Amino acid sequence: METRANRFESLQHILAGMESVLVAYSGGVDSTFLLKVALDILGDQVYAVTARSEIRASRGSLAAEEIARSLGAKHIFIETHELADPIFTSNPPDRCYYCKRGLFLRLNQVAAEYSLIQIVDGSNYDDRSQYRPGRKAVLEFGVRSPLEEARLTKEDIRLLSKEMGLTTWDKPSVPCFATRFPYGSEITAEGLRRIE
Repeated sequence: METRANRFESLQHILAGMESVLVAYSGGVDSTFLLKVALDILGDQVYAVTARSEIRASRGSLAAEEIARSLGAKHIFIETHELADPIFTSNPPDRCYYCKRGLFLRLNQVAAEYSLIQIVDGSNYDDRSQYRPGRKAVLEFGVRSPLEEARLTKEDIRLLSKEMGLTTWDKPSVPCFATRFPYGSEITAEGLRRIE
């Protein structure tokens, strides 16, 4: 029977085979755990990249910066401009696809600039059972999800994070502000400011 320790070992093996990675880093439970393990395995061949935009809480990027620094990670901010995409702002049910597509396009540019072989995100094994239209962009851009590949669940990640002493182990999920708009309701800068 597969154990949490087996799944963790699988994650380490997956990351070791990547040589260098760009971690799409939000500062949440999953991406912090992934960043920590990647740093333990690959050392200075790891960059954490955090996106800033109107759809994300500004305090979240500050927390991500603080955590990345505490882990000794090379950390970069990028700006994304979701509101410049009229399909995104029209807020269709696959809105997240357009957001992720823009994000991964920028991350690909950063990975090329720093000669990083693989982009990875913090999707976990439980995410497969949820409606996630952004997954299409993950596949289109060749982004890998090592936590999902290793079959690590949210519970696994929280418990392993706690064992590692990561302060994010019990952090609640913080979805982007765009999720507060009902599908079909236009996403506006003013509305996002009110939500924040």
